[in-house]
Order: sequence, then C-alpha cells, then structure tokens
Amino acid sequence: MKLNTVLKGLALFLTTLPVFSYGQLNCPPPGGQEKRDRFHLTLGGGPTLLYGDKDVITTAGAAAQLKFDVRVYKGVLVGLEGQIGSLDELRSANDERFVRNAYRMGALNVTAYPMHFFTEIPRHYSPTFGEKLLHGLYIGVGVGGTLNRYRDIDYGSFLASDSSQYLSGDRNKSLLLPTTNLGISVPLTDAYSGFKKGYWSAVLNGQFSFSRDEDLDGFHPISEDSNKRNDMYSFLSFGIRYSF
Repeated sequence: MKLNTVLKGLALFLTTLPVFSYGQLNCPPPGGQEKRDRFHLTLGGGPTLLYGDKDVITTAGAAAQLKFDVRVYKGVLVGLEGQIGSLDELRSANDERFVRNAYRMGALNVTAYPMHFFTEIPRHYSPTFGEKLLHGLYIGVGVGGTLNRYRDIDYGSFLASDSSQYLSGDRNKSLLLPTTNLGISVPLTDAYSGFKKGYWSAVLNGQFSFSRDEDLDGFHPISEDSNKRNDMYSFLSFGIRYSF
C-alpha cells in the first residue's frame, strides 16, 4: 500500500516537473533583470532653444550630452549628466539683438519608468514592439547649473537704465531648478536574455531647464517691472545607451 502511494507520488512529480521547469524559466529570479541593467551610460546630442528676453525664438543652437545613471530601485534611476554646447539668439528682421552663449551644464537627475512599477517583462521572453515602447517610457526631474561664456553678444539700442549686458568673452554661472526630462529608451539588442551581460538602446529625450536668473542670454533686467521671466532653454537629444 505504501509502495503504491510512493509510486503514484513519484509519477505525479515526474509529470508536473516540466511545468514547474517552464514556469521557472519564464519567471525572473529576484532582481534578475535589475542586476543586468543596474548601470546606464548614455551619449547623445541635438538642438537647443534659448528662451530669453527676445519675444521670438530665431535660431537653434546645439549640444552634446553624457549621462551616467544607477538603478537604486525597481524603475528608479539616479544619475549625473553633463552637457556642452551653445545657446543662441540671432538677429531677426524686427529685433537686432543677438547672443552666442557657449555653455557647459551639469545636473543631478532622478528618473522613473512608470511601467516598471506595474508590470515586468520576464527573462527569456520576446516582448512585442509595443511592450518595449511602454517599458521604455520615462520621466525625470533634477537640479543643475551652467557655466556661461558669451562668445558674441550685442543688445545695442535695447539697453536701458534698468538693464545690463555682459560683454563678449565674459563668463558667469546660472542655477537650473528644476531640469525636467521626458523620453523613451528602446533596446536595440537583446535586453531580456539571462545570458548576456549588457545591451544597447536608442534614447530619445526632451529636456526643459529653468534658470533661476536672467543670465543665459547675457541680458539682465535690473528692475522687477522690466523682467518678463527668468531664462530657460530646451534640449532635444537623440542618443545611444549601454546598460550593464
């Protein structure tokens, strides 16, 4: 009687073993995916737009970007960012003012991938392109600063008694608070295999940085009555990321 019970139990175990094995194969171990992409290194570039005291945005500058992020929790990254580029406002038909600001920027950012909190793509699973897009959407916020160097600047007749202008070659600093990011990262190589150590992704990011002063465009209204707003700039970048 006992032997029959043991044999039946053994048969049941052997029958269900493939099912359990398949389930384990498709279920990621604790932290399995996160261990494979704890670090992210991104290199990108694209156009910048300066929103200073001119009413019309006349031209775009350009910048390059380097980022390093560390995953601190499921779907949450903390990282450092550096930019080097230009913030330009050139002459137009109705406004003769122009400035070329060769800036350098550094920031500390927190990035969140909302879908990572609700769903998880298991290892050894081939997600659809739509699933990759959803899991690649992210938002971010941070704080940073710029080192401004005005390569060329002229505000001419727009200068008044309640305003000041930096000269060509002058330098100064600006605090950015906040910097905001909205973007998407899409894996280009296999990001869901348990056998590879790293993978590549394409990254599209839109950033808006709010300065706490009037110095990004080199023109500084002194009185509060003539100060329309603090300067700000946007940066649209396309980049390549390596996660490991």
